[in-house]
Amino acid sequence: MSESKRYLGLDLAGARNQKTVLAILEYYPKEQKTFLLDTYEHIGESDTKTGDEVLLSIIFELKSEAAKMAVNVPLDLPPCITCRLGSCPLPSKCRVSEVKWMQSLIHKLHLKQA
Repeated sequence: MSESKRYLGLDLAGARNQKTVLAILEYYPKEQKTFLLDTYEHIGESDTKTGDEVLLSIIFELKSEAAKMAVNVPLDLPPCITCRLGSCPLPSKCRVSEVKWMQSLIHKLHLKQA
């Protein structure tokens, strides 16, 4: 096989859960094949480090081997952060179109699972 290139793929999760995942991928350009080498799952706080510190230590450990890193994160703030309503009617009664759409989607998903 030809010379490979290593990439890191990061899927960030919320601050209060441990669903952040870091994947290590190996790409062989000549063969146009990609292999998943390893994953670090459930990255979160430890007894002595915050979740961010744990994640950064893993990335720093792997960065010399990796060509690039891709990060999967939302590019927009959630609509509730920028809300201009005086008081929150809670998501189930919200008039903001994005919130109404999300509530409808959640309702449909729950009906499919039942």
